[in-house]
Amino acid sequence: IVNAVDSEAYASSVLGAEMSPSWPPEALKAQAIAIRTYAFHAADKSKKPYDLGDDTSSQVYRGMEATSDRFTSAAQATAGLVLYAGDTVAEVFYSSACGGHTASAVELSGGSAPAYLRGIADVDEAGTAYCAKSPYFSWQNVIPSGALERIFDLDPGDLTGIDASATWPDGRVKSMKARSRRGFENTMDGRVFYE
Repeated sequence: IVNAVDSEAYASSVLGAEMSPSWPPEALKAQAIAIRTYAFHAADKSKKPYDLGDDTSSQVYRGMEATSDRFTSAAQATAGLVLYAGDTVAEVFYSSACGGHTASAVELSGGSAPAYLRGIADVDEAGTAYCAKSPYFSWQNVIPSGALERIFDLDPGDLTGIDASATWPDGRVKSMKARSRRGFENTMDGRVFYE
């Protein structure tokens, strides 16, 4: 099922899924522009019978029930505004929490990326991350050793250790190394591991 939605109604609905209506109007407007830009870029690049998904693999879209007057006002106040890089719609990304430093697009995609998508520190004058209050700022993911052995193509019970063998300048894992009892080491790209 494909839902055909007007771009301004779409921006208003995604605002409802991505932001709080209590946030300042200028923040809502800026986010509406980012939402619209992301959608237009995705539509231009899509090879599917639709432009975007409705979850975090694209932008979260919950239908028109997710909108409010404040979100509709922000979308209408910025109607048609899209960010460009030269002559093309810019590639943009955003997240609810960056951990104090945004990831560069190279980290996310594994390929080349425009210079404007490099990672930057996202902290105030005191060094506190702006997103520190987010429930997603700090998290933990527990992966059983058996699953790690399968991921790294090791025999059951053979894993002796795993560590980050390289990190990006922002501290995120660039590559991971698993060690086996037989002395075997397997290195994997961090982005591939998270997929």
